[in-house]
Amino acid sequence: MQPTDRPNRQPRRHHVEQAFIGIPEAATYLGVAEKTIRGLIRDNRLPAYRLGYRVIKIRIEDLETVLSPVGVGAV
Repeated sequence: MQPTDRPNRQPRRHHVEQAFIGIPEAATYLGVAEKTIRGLIRDNRLPAYRLGYRVIKIRIEDLETVLSPVGVGAV
């Protein structure tokens, strides 16, 4: 059965979990400025991957490794 044979139904969409996000999304995820994310990448504290010339992507799981726990009384 072709999608055109199903007149009242939406086309099937496959759910794909997003493993990589861009710098603006990474900044929002951590609640920091984009400049901070770029600095972490520049200082090799946050791995990033280039896609083509301009696009930089970051693994969501790598964002969580940048965070470090704050001890009691450190604030």
